[in-house]
Amino acid sequence: MNNLQVVKRALERFLINLAFCIILMLSLYFLDFLPTLWILTGIFILLVIFTKVVHLKPLETVLLRFERQYEKGFSGKETLAILLGYIFFLIILWILQYFAVFPLVTVALMGLVPLAFGHNLIKPVQALFRNHLHFINAKISVEGFVIAVLVNILVFYLLFPYAVIIFVYLSLIAALFDLLPHIDSNYTIPLFTSIAFLLFFI
Repeated sequence: MNNLQVVKRALERFLINLAFCIILMLSLYFLDFLPTLWILTGIFILLVIFTKVVHLKPLETVLLRFERQYEKGFSGKETLAILLGYIFFLIILWILQYFAVFPLVTVALMGLVPLAFGHNLIKPVQALFRNHLHFINAKISVEGFVIAVLVNILVFYLLFPYAVIIFVYLSLIAALFDLLPHIDSNYTIPLFTSIAFLLFFI
């Protein structure tokens, strides 16, 4: 696969992930927290059935189209892992709300923004500049880190009525947790960004 194909595939994955995250955020905003959690859980269960039990070939073909080249195992493995990350994130916030009262939807949105925009954009950037990247570690480059932080600050600024210092703080937290090796960023970024947002106001 040449460099142009790698970039094209990374952009396709970015747009798919971005679209799903935006739909998830719209669902949280318009349908509320619990309906969104139940919908995600239902989609996860249906995908497990159609990829592990029924083996629906058209669905498996679509899922494989957007899997990473190095993913091993059954079709839909990466999609299920991402969905499970979202479900895990929402369940943790739901549990935390029993110990501290906070607006669930707002806190969830704060966690999803850096995952949707900055994190997802890193892969196309790294694919585009892969011949001269300066890697911080195996997951992210210096270029990717800087772009993720700047993009997240911009999106936060456009979407939420808070001070810029909060956006810088949250964007740095999200990018730092994206650096953790051997841990799926779909689990770490939204959760720790949301917790950082809560801690800022304590």
